[in-house]
Amino acid sequence: MPPSVKSSSPMFWTAVGFLAVGTLARFIPHPYNMTPLTAMALFAGAWLPAPVAFLLGVGALFVGDVALGWVAQNLMGYVAIGVTVLLGLGLRPGRRPVAIAEGTLSGSLLFFLLSNFGVWLEGLLYPRTWDGLIACYVAGIPFYRHQLAGDAVFAALLFGGFALVCRWRGWMASSPAAARP
Repeated sequence: MPPSVKSSSPMFWTAVGFLAVGTLARFIPHPYNMTPLTAMALFAGAWLPAPVAFLLGVGALFVGDVALGWVAQNLMGYVAIGVTVLLGLGLRPGRRPVAIAEGTLSGSLLFFLLSNFGVWLEGLLYPRTWDGLIACYVAGIPFYRHQLAGDAVFAALLFGGFALVCRWRGWMASSPAAARP
């Protein structure tokens, strides 16, 4: 498995810069649920050392929650982002476009399922019954459209943009040698 980008390399700091821009993008007006968080978690897992990937993936969500307001069901969002970082770790043996697309779709669906489960579990909007859970997921479907579109766009920007920078800098982004300083 190709290792992650070493923290002393310019490639590492470029990846961190991409994530910083993604974090800031959460504060720009956007359609509801169209944020870069899931794509950022996938990207961080694919390129950064695991502890850094988890810190930045979950940290971006935390920064937004502190600034925009915490709600109890966000806990499931943290679980979803953490698992999406794990999905990103699984992309490392080549970081191929099809695998990135599958990871993006999986992370997006996972976030939808877990975050809506958190809303249902809280019990304020839906009864804690099977019918309540189904109603919660059905009510979330219109928001998922924006989430999936955002995840796809931001994943393409992060992975594609990073690949272009790597090519421009001669870093060979998809090879194991890319991780060496």
